[in-house]
Amino acid sequence: MTAADKPAPTNDEMMTASVLPASALANSCRALGCEPSDLVNVRKLDKGHTNVSYIFDVRADAPGAGSYIYRHPGNGTSAIISRQREAYVQTKADELGLDGTTVAIDPQEGWKLSHFIPGAIDFDYRNPDHVAQGLALLRRLHDAALPCPFSSDMKASNRELARLIEEQGIADSHGLAAYAELVRLVQEGADRDGVASVLCHNDACDANFLVTPGEMRLIDWEYGGLADPGSDLASFICGTRFAPDEVDALIAAYYGHQPSVAEHRHMIGYIALYCYHWLLWAEYQEAHGMVGNQMPAIWEEYAQAYIPRAAELYRER
Repeated sequence: MTAADKPAPTNDEMMTASVLPASALANSCRALGCEPSDLVNVRKLDKGHTNVSYIFDVRADAPGAGSYIYRHPGNGTSAIISRQREAYVQTKADELGLDGTTVAIDPQEGWKLSHFIPGAIDFDYRNPDHVAQGLALLRRLHDAALPCPFSSDMKASNRELARLIEEQGIADSHGLAAYAELVRLVQEGADRDGVASVLCHNDACDANFLVTPGEMRLIDWEYGGLADPGSDLASFICGTRFAPDEVDALIAAYYGHQPSVAEHRHMIGYIALYCYHWLLWAEYQEAHGMVGNQMPAIWEEYAQAYIPRAAELYRER
């Protein structure tokens, strides 16, 4: 069937297709080989902390028939996210079988088109099977030791975020100045631990685990790169509220054994470093219109509890 033979779209279909920004419509059609009129049931996805995403269907009689998610980069993300790095890491994650949803990703403009996987449910931190599968995916990623020319340097990112925050006159809305010296001490201690960097996701919280019957995927790799594996475990833990004994149990579950004093201290240190980093990120994002995110309140609680604790552990080493 040619484009001329297709039935004309209804007014409702045309209206829903028009929800997509012009660039998103053009990019999607180019990637799928379809026409703008083939895109129907377009709706904005109210999920994610950094970008704007849309779900749409491609008509059954059109090239690329199916359901998709289009990710449009959020305001200000070009200053803090390397899309070339993301595209490389995303490809590696797909090859390893950790994701596999990617249709197209642009390393310059930062847009991404992915298959929409039906039947997905929310990752549940209180579901032991979900937690076990999530930690297993992280260990699979870390143990694979995949090569990567891109590093995800938390220290460098913190410096750049701090520079942007100061340059743009953004207020210290999360009280981070009070933690600066303690964070420096923890970072120096964690560096001295000598843990080798591996390819990491660096944002492995519940929102980035796609759970379907019989399978779990780790998606959205825009912060991926070579990093300390503590970054992934910290992002997993700091995705919700855990009591101290639960945190200790998760650290042990990740290692698969009772951690040594050094292993335990290192992961406590990375919880401190992680929540500090993401509170810096939150200050920057909030100043660029990304509001309504509930995570900074959780990160603040972890910062209050774990930055002083980690600093004390490193003083005692």
